[in-house]
Amino acid sequence: MLLLSLLGGHHDALHLVEEAAQAPLAVEVVPLQLLLALQQVGERLVLLAGTLLGHALVTWLAVGAGKWIGGRISERLLYRRSGGLFRVLGLFLLKQALG
Repeated sequence: MLLLSLLGGHHDALHLVEEAAQAPLAVEVVPLQLLLALQQVGERLVLLAGTLLGHALVTWLAVGAGKWIGGRISERLLYRRSGGLFRVLGLFLLKQALG
């Protein structure tokens, strides 16, 4: 079940692994099919690892930047500036949506 979830629900690679296990006479085909199936799983795991590492890095940077900014300006000023920026962004997006 874990193998299927790593493959994104596709049965192609799992089918290749099962076929490779059931074909003892196809000596040259079995390793190739098995390698192709494992490559698909490996690509998914690398993608997952990269996604998790990237998210952890961005979160660490955001927390660090928040602590740095919080130590330099008052909370009241931060709320006013962020509220003003939010309004400017809202007006810009409204203008863009209306044409």
